Amino acid sequence: MGENQLLVDTDILISYLNRRAYRSYPESARYRVYYSAVTKKELLSKRGQKTSQRRAIFTLLKRFRRIHIDRRVVNEYSRLRTRYPSLAKGDALIGASARTRKLPLLTQNLRHFRVIEGLTLLPIEVKQQRSHREQHTPCHYGYLTLAGIHLISLFARASTSGGIVSPICFAALRLMMNSNFVAC
Repeated sequence: MGENQLLVDTDILISYLNRRAYRSYPESARYRVYYSAVTKKELLSKRGQKTSQRRAIFTLLKRFRRIHIDRRVVNEYSRLRTRYPSLAKGDALIGASARTRKLPLLTQNLRHFRVIEGLTLLPIEVKQQRSHREQHTPCHYGYLTLAGIHLISLFARASTSGGIVSPICFAALRLMMNSNFVAC
């Protein structure tokens, strides 16, 4: 059986850690999974992380191969940042890692990476409806804190005038409902 290689973006691993989403990739023997060194940094940089959360991250990452930031990645990163100045630094490093190793990238953030020429983006599997039991489990690894949600809610509420909802309220509601940073 042939082995498929792929690079996973941080958002895929966060979804996997939170609710075992996209498990057909990391749990399958069909795939040799790589991650960028920046992904490890992004996963471990959350403030207030519990020891159990850090342990789960380390356990997960041990199963995969890390792509170190070497001279080839740095050179490709420089080319990407020059050519696509609006590309975030972390995304540029992940894109550079994928391009130097000629690996397809598995990400939910297609709009971030779609601009990079020569980068193959893998289609992600359709998210399955969570079971009733999973819907009521507490969030273990959300990036958008409750304080952030509270501020967005206050901002949306303050943007009403005489009972008329302004477009910014809808934008704030859409952000809260569709954000891939909240995993609960």
